[in-house]
Amino acid sequence: ALSVDGAFSNGITSSTFQNNKAGNEGLGGAVYLADTFSGGITGSQFEGNQALSGGAIYLQNGGIDNISGQSLFEGNVATALNGRSSGAGGAIALNDGDLTITSALFANNKAVGEAGDPSSGRGGAIYINTFSADRTVNLTPDTNSAAVLEGNTMNPGLSGEVPNSIYFANDADISVSAARTSTLNINTAANTQVIMLDPLASQADNSSSNMYSMANLTVNVNKNGPGLWVLGGESNMAGSGAWNITR
Repeated sequence: ALSVDGAFSNGITSSTFQNNKAGNEGLGGAVYLADTFSGGITGSQFEGNQALSGGAIYLQNGGIDNISGQSLFEGNVATALNGRSSGAGGAIALNDGDLTITSALFANNKAVGEAGDPSSGRGGAIYINTFSADRTVNLTPDTNSAAVLEGNTMNPGLSGEVPNSIYFANDADISVSAARTSTLNINTAANTQVIMLDPLASQADNSSSNMYSMANLTVNVNKNGPGLWVLGGESNMAGSGAWNITR
């Protein structure tokens, strides 16, 4: 539907991307961006899109400054195939970018791996790859609104489907791998909510896969403010990190 090789600064507003499939490269079922993206995503729907990675959206070098306006990501699927891609990010796959969400629903998205490669099929809703600089994910809902993630699953290496909302990774070519830190900030002011019924996950340190070298990754989780954060399931943070809960 949308493929941009350079920087894209127009944002995406009040748009619907439905039942799209990625082309030859297999990245980003609805949107593929090779460079930086600004302007955010507002009041838009991404439903039933498919790709090898980034079922709805794939960003090669950059992040998303805001997803807002009750945007919807539902039923998108990333599926690994013949070692060509890792099946990362059922809805969104970000390589080397930050992400902020203020008002959105991520529901029933899937990341499906490839047999024999446990590094494939990660990030049921969102896959964050931090390989050239430390990165940050902010869940900062608007007043009287919520960021909701529910029914999202991943199936690493076809080992079995498990619930997952956000997966943090540090995947890169062996020559450029270095220890990195990802930070998840849950910023809930009064009368705001983050409803994350699917747990978090991150990679194990110093492992390898069919496609990548996975270097050390520290994930820090910070909960700030009096608003509500609901986290379901059992989060599998395989590397190092810290959870800091403040009110």
